[in-house]
Amino acid sequence: ITICLSVGWNLIGYPFDTPNDVQTALASLISSGCLEQVKSMTESYDPDLPDFLNTLETLEPGKGYFVNVSCDICFEYPEPTAAALKSAETGSIQSPWSTRMYTQSMVHYGKVTLDGFPINGDAVVGAFVNNECRGQDVVKTASGETYTTLVINGEEVEEVTFKLFLEGKVYTSTTSAMNNTGEVSRELLSIEFGTENNISIFPNPVEENLTIEYSLNSHSQVNISILDILGRTVYNYQEMNDAGSYSIILEDVKANYNMTRGTYLMKFSIDESLTTHKILIQ
Repeated sequence: ITICLSVGWNLIGYPFDTPNDVQTALASLISSGCLEQVKSMTESYDPDLPDFLNTLETLEPGKGYFVNVSCDICFEYPEPTAAALKSAETGSIQSPWSTRMYTQSMVHYGKVTLDGFPINGDAVVGAFVNNECRGQDVVKTASGETYTTLVINGEEVEEVTFKLFLEGKVYTSTTSAMNNTGEVSRELLSIEFGTENNISIFPNPVEENLTIEYSLNSHSQVNISILDILGRTVYNYQEMNDAGSYSIILEDVKANYNMTRGTYLMKFSIDESLTTHKILIQ
């Protein structure tokens, strides 16, 4: 079967009843040097990247694939054989998130660390726009380092933040990236997570509702206060929390907390450890 592609992105189907290894199915396209990237809604393959960053291993019947090429080209789909299939690895970890699918996406690659060290144990990294999961992938180990490949869904240019699920706990990264759907990038992000004062504030800037998420490794005293530019407290939270992940939603901050347009300072403390964060109200 012959498939003809134009420069840029193309949507193709897989016409056989038997799955086929992606490198075998697209062998003639790969050897031409024109193939830039192939992706489904959740997985991707790039012939110029090492295997541990490629999550798309098999083309399957009834599924569509986005293919990016650098030249106009026609290629032949070979007849699949059972011998051509690789045995896919199956992860035992279950993610706590459900990914929201959009018609477009961008693939991001990341080197993942926790407190500056490779991840030890089964883990999942999720990509989020505000509080909506847009993509996720298990953490993989190669040469002593840990990596993830994320197909991040969306329909416009958006800032993406990252979360790590490890041993029942959720950690939020200070790393962010711009998701420009349709773009092909081979940049390796440094996605860093920490176990101390793990807090996420979004959206920031705020137009209406503000979400504060944090996680604790042990039973701790948590204090959260938001102050205006004159030092007046507009929100205060004080609780003893058990180990785990927490989410606080401040609805309609302008009406309910008298937070008018401007800059606010949030003080976040766990026991004796204090961090400060700026919040912008639009």
